[in-house]
Amino acid sequence: MDYIYLDNSATTAPSEKVAEAVAASLKEGYGNPSSRHSLGVAASREIKAAREACAKLLKVKPSEIIFTAGGSEGNNMAIRSGANGSMGKHIVTTAIEHPSVLRTMEYMEKQGFSVSYVPPEADGSVELQKIQNALTPKTSLVSVMHVNNETGAILPIDKVRSVMNEVCPRALFHTDAVQSFGKLPVYPEKWGIDLLTFSGHKIHALKGIGGLYMRQKLQLPPLILGGGQEMGYRSGTENTTGIISLGTAVSEVDFKAADEVQKIKDYLKDAILSEISNTVYNGGGQESPYVLNISFIGIRSEVLLNALNAEGVCVSSGSACSSNHPSPSAVLTAMGRSSKEIDSAIRFSFSKFTTMEEAKAAMDALLKVVPLLRR
Repeated sequence: MDYIYLDNSATTAPSEKVAEAVAASLKEGYGNPSSRHSLGVAASREIKAAREACAKLLKVKPSEIIFTAGGSEGNNMAIRSGANGSMGKHIVTTAIEHPSVLRTMEYMEKQGFSVSYVPPEADGSVELQKIQNALTPKTSLVSVMHVNNETGAILPIDKVRSVMNEVCPRALFHTDAVQSFGKLPVYPEKWGIDLLTFSGHKIHALKGIGGLYMRQKLQLPPLILGGGQEMGYRSGTENTTGIISLGTAVSEVDFKAADEVQKIKDYLKDAILSEISNTVYNGGGQESPYVLNISFIGIRSEVLLNALNAEGVCVSSGSACSSNHPSPSAVLTAMGRSSKEIDSAIRFSFSKFTTMEEAKAAMDALLKVVPLLRR
């Protein structure tokens, strides 16, 4: 069966160019980049090219890019290394962060830090004033995501540094940019971001590869010690094939694709809300074109997900990083959604390769299965 894949916030299919680069790496570029023979030097050169590609996309220095195993590792690394108890044992974040941030915040609380969780508005957005109100002179770290992985809400990370400078100018600013990197423009240096997390498999690279932008001269303590790879911040033999896949995917980034993706999102949202009764749009503020969250009241998410899967349509009921442990969405709960709305929420997420024809076919599948399930 040819699937209509609308779960791109969970992961994306490797692009054809990425697949070709990976195959070449596996067959010919298997040298250890720390080795000084020809194969090792060639692998090291590929890593350097990928680092330069990521840096160019973010408009930062290559020496400020540290490759990681993905977004969750990057978030852990940024928060656990970035929180400075000697400066102040207070952290500010939001209540709608990715689980890898929220669970790390719980860990930091056990280490003696106090954490302020800024609540979202009903449309999923987060008010800058509420972030500012949560800051104190003892705040040593602020962690605010760029794009929410469940609703697509865009948070005001371009303005956070300005309010930090008024209250806690020495604090570090981290953002989880996993759902925006390579999809929407991000400017760490311009926006005063000290630490920024990104991931490869959200932009058609392989799973198991990501990165952390770390502003030069921060000199944070590393979490992984050993041979000193990645400027000493992440020891261990580099995932050369994964890094090559990330660099290749970055070379294919096209921000203009967001315009076409927005049309697809608008079509599916308007069609669902106008043609299917008892549906609720879980959004409404400034949002990414790549994520759409709608509740189908009266049908449990898992039931509708499975019915759509039988029709060849792949969607999600929430964050894939915690889908093996189903629980009510922390994001929708924080937004004040009712239990009926939370239990029936479906996330449709798109990529630059999603077509309008696929969106229309998904709509046809919804028109077929939703009435059947409700009967």
